[in-house]
Amino acid sequence: MKLSAEQKRANKKLAADYKKSLELSVKTFSNIEKAKEYLDSLGFNFKSAQNFNYEKHVIYGNRNKFALLKTVYKFDSPNSMDMGYKYEVTML
Repeated sequence: MKLSAEQKRANKKLAADYKKSLELSVKTFSNIEKAKEYLDSLGFNFKSAQNFNYEKHVIYGNRNKFALLKTVYKFDSPNSMDMGYKYEVTML
């Protein structure tokens, strides 16, 4: 089955939109201040927090979306063996 040019354009647009949504879903920051600034720039407000030792899970929200700010212990870069705590923002 051969796709028409119009169907190919629609598929490419759908794929581009999907890639963009994946890029927006998880962002990693090296410090918590930058992560909070990012959430403030998107219009999110603090809702609740659960903290235990080094693990932080903070929920932010606006009218109909939520975001989770959490700590993860991972490599600093793909080329180094240094590990540390990073802050991930996940859109829910």
